[in-house]
Amino acid sequence: MNARLWVLILAAAIPILSPLPVRAEIQVASRSILSIYVFVPEGKKSDAPASALLRAADRALRERTSLYAIGVDELGIDRAVLDTCDPAVRFGCWVRAVRSASSAAEYLLVLTFHPELGIYSVLIDVGRAAPALELPQERAEAEIFSGIVETKRAPLNAGNEAALGEYFTRLFEVELRPMLERSGHYRAYGAISVRGSEKGAAIELDGAAIGVAEGAETLISGVSGGKHVLRVLEKGSLPFETGVQVERGKTAEVIFLRKTVPEDSWAPEALSIGGGVLAGAGLIVSAVGVVHAADGLRSACVVRDGAAGGCASLGAPSFNYEPGRAPELDRERIDSGGLRIAPFGVALLATGLVLGGGTWFFTDGEEINWWIVGASVLAGGATYAAGAVLGAR
Repeated sequence: MNARLWVLILAAAIPILSPLPVRAEIQVASRSILSIYVFVPEGKKSDAPASALLRAADRALRERTSLYAIGVDELGIDRAVLDTCDPAVRFGCWVRAVRSASSAAEYLLVLTFHPELGIYSVLIDVGRAAPALELPQERAEAEIFSGIVETKRAPLNAGNEAALGEYFTRLFEVELRPMLERSGHYRAYGAISVRGSEKGAAIELDGAAIGVAEGAETLISGVSGGKHVLRVLEKGSLPFETGVQVERGKTAEVIFLRKTVPEDSWAPEALSIGGGVLAGAGLIVSAVGVVHAADGLRSACVVRDGAAGGCASLGAPSFNYEPGRAPELDRERIDSGGLRIAPFGVALLATGLVLGGGTWFFTDGEEINWWIVGASVLAGGATYAAGAVLGAR
């Protein structure tokens, strides 16, 4: 075999040997338990392991309902107790055993399997049947029996995985559907499929973190019907956010659109740092103003006897304040007015806090939120005006 032929064989094998895209699942809503008890008549033997029945039932349940299937042994129930229940009061015995389990199961699905005659099922609403346990045994049995759903016997090749899948699909979609619809478990939720994000990308739904992407496709199941906001945070990309309309029983598709963070995304960070610098400068200027205001200089004036009015206050010192000229009857020779030190420092502090804090908490991405800049200027102006008025008194 020549080298060219080997190259062709390897080229054809690469797609087969390459790993398939991984589909991860994030479950949003909690699911209720449907416990399954496989009952085989005495003297008979099932040709299907209970694990295969459970897997097929669980898969069909998860695709159509807000339930999931586990075996009675996973509830901590001894199967021998269920197998030896008196046939005359069997339903009450089963319900009592499930009610006493460590985990609460909402339903008990009894699969009676007969190798020659096939399979039929009985679905018991455990919560609805529980009050009947307070009645005498025969009345309790009749009461529980009146609320069960019993299906017709059907032939089943239990050793065939495809046949098991078809049986449980028909069981939950047709025969047991009315009971599950009445309880709100059938098609209770929808799902969202997110494609295109890298492994490790954080996913948020309606503002709450729900998990991370684990593969090429992430399925978010258990999502209530209606409008939702999906957000994907991937390293090296701007946050991706979109509205998603979810329908019960259906999967909404979302394609992640990657937007690389541009090099000039330093602008918001610079604004945040600049706000901190302004706030620090404001503290220093405010301290200088307070020191000048407390240097002991007082105002005095000459008032004619009986004249109304009083002496004008020096007020908060301005940057033109020259206390060395005191004593002086002309107030303006000591402080000719202008920008007042303490109010200006407080204004710088307010401007810096609004600019830095607003940019830190409300800016996401590389774009500048100009409303934050405007709000910081307004905050500084309003603070200085208020301080100047109060300082003039």
